[in-house]
Amino acid sequence: MNDTDQAFVNEQNHPSVIEVYSIYDNQTGIFDTPFFTKDIIAAKRHFIMVARQERSVIRNFIDDFSLHYLGTMSIKSGMMYPCEETVEVLTGLDLLDQDIFDGENALILPEDKQ
Repeated sequence: MNDTDQAFVNEQNHPSVIEVYSIYDNQTGIFDTPFFTKDIIAAKRHFIMVARQERSVIRNFIDDFSLHYLGTMSIKSGMMYPCEETVEVLTGLDLLDQDIFDGENALILPEDKQ
């Protein structure tokens, strides 16, 4: 194991590592600017909140978008550790399938349901 690999192993097991995600547009084939969160739950919430924004492209074309895990980043060293392949976490179709849209086609969070 070289020094870079050892640093990766050490940092992956440290609380100063955050996760990197991006929203992918399958119509354009482009990933949006990556964002950083503490875990997958926060990333899913971010995707849902972006989809809820009025006049957002994602809200209007929800089935064209998906959330992807890209890797991790150390907040101490700034080093990024990408996945060998991105991992699809959640799709816009998943949001539709979970019935989190109301009758007006406005996205609602599951906890908003009564």
